[in-house]
Amino acid sequence: MNQKTNKNELRKTETKGRILWAAFKLFLAHGYHAVSLMDIEQASQATRGVIYHHFKGKEDLLKSVAEKFVIDFLQSSPPADEIIDAQTPLKSFLDVQILQIKRRMQIFFEQVGPDSGITSATFMSFLLFISEHVADFRERLQAYEEAQAQCWLEAIHQGQERGEIRKEVDTETLYNAFHSVYVGIAFHGAVIHQQFVLDQLREEWDFLYQLAAAH
Repeated sequence: MNQKTNKNELRKTETKGRILWAAFKLFLAHGYHAVSLMDIEQASQATRGVIYHHFKGKEDLLKSVAEKFVIDFLQSSPPADEIIDAQTPLKSFLDVQILQIKRRMQIFFEQVGPDSGITSATFMSFLLFISEHVADFRERLQAYEEAQAQCWLEAIHQGQERGEIRKEVDTETLYNAFHSVYVGIAFHGAVIHQQFVLDQLREEWDFLYQLAAAH
């Protein structure tokens, strides 16, 4: 009985995941308003009844997509303790951030497929849309940003404590500089290159690091 129940639960979970993933790709490729429930039925190979069993409707699907593919995706970061324990905390932190961004990009584009027509600009446009239409999304994103800022500030502080970064460097100013470079490259890359230019981010972060480093 338990084995049968477990199989049913697993099947339900797989079906729900398939519906979510189909909706996410369709919302990205065509925009939320252009996607119908029939489109999601066809893409997920799930009936309308099955979709309504898992979700209240298209708005509920959008909220669930934002939760799973944006909030959960962003929060899949390595533990800060593993970074802070390094001899050069800030340099190690920067290296891990670069690797994390690269890993996210690889996973994302592997899953959406090379012929989907989905780009970094598409994803950025979707972020702007859900920030306007999904309740509490901005607050959740703000909470994520604040948590990330604390990790950055701690890495910079530890760098100063261990003689990696000059003592007179203002930690918040340095963090804001790193963050502004990231946001600028993300926006410019999405608009101009249709993708995030990771090599440029690495070079400009290294430039800021060298300016702040104790030589």
